[in-house]
Amino acid sequence: MHDVTVLVIFVEGEKAALALTALAERAGRKWLVVGLGGCWGWRAKTGSERTADGSRFPVTGPHPDFDMLALKGRVAMIVFDSNAASNPMVGKAEREFARLLQERGAKVRIARIPQIPEVNGPDDYLAAFGDEATLRILDGATAPGGPCVNPWDAARDITSFLNEGDTDMEVLERRVLEREAVTEAFSTRGIGKSEWGDGACRSAGESRTPGPVP
Repeated sequence: MHDVTVLVIFVEGEKAALALTALAERAGRKWLVVGLGGCWGWRAKTGSERTADGSRFPVTGPHPDFDMLALKGRVAMIVFDSNAASNPMVGKAEREFARLLQERGAKVRIARIPQIPEVNGPDDYLAAFGDEATLRILDGATAPGGPCVNPWDAARDITSFLNEGDTDMEVLERRVLEREAVTEAFSTRGIGKSEWGDGACRSAGESRTPGPVP
């Protein structure tokens, strides 16, 4: 826990934690694997606040158990499930967790499990492809801020936006509008660019009608 020379690996599930711990023993590696219990498992209720009407609502923050783990100067690797590359909420959890670890002085690395049928977590990948393939993924982990993998961050065409599920579109529109990230949308005629723009402006409460979309 306190030896900052030992790599710490964060995974979502307990099975993944056990699988990578066993891999370390077979490969002669030394690392500490922490199963978070989900992509948001690093957060917990830290208190409550009272509203103007007297009711109370929970306040969440980093789980207090993280205070027991030395992170300053330590390499900390995040190995979330493969849907971190396609599920906006998992991607958001990964980015916010990476930011927390960096704020606490860790040298953060991200290892990406490929999106392959029947493979979700690193334990699935290990079972399907073996030790050497899994070690290559871990050894190839990179610092945060590499190629974007989330719908609102990537330079994707409007067709990809429209192909997202309803829930993802709601998240996408809110974040895009907050960041004012979309200024132009290019694609062939007839796929609904103008309708998407109109809906996005309405959801933001804009009174103006968006101009022509190329």
